Amino acid sequence: MKDIATHLQVPLLEILKFPYLLHHKQLAGLFARGLIALNVCGCPLKLEDLGEKLPGTYLLLVHHDPEVQDSLCVY
Repeated sequence: MKDIATHLQVPLLEILKFPYLLHHKQLAGLFARGLIALNVCGCPLKLEDLGEKLPGTYLLLVHHDPEVQDSLCVY
């Protein structure tokens, strides 16, 4: 599971850098599933270690799915 988490983190972070990609319905759904999968396997996407604020993070804070909101590790 750790390998999957490692391979998922880079594309998820790239999407957060370019939040307009989340306007694509299918990509946004896959993104949400990826975030939730990372959280379930015990490897949440850690944003505090990046040293930069990603624009897409703000969209996820108001995401319609509470599970996506809970999967963000920003504290």
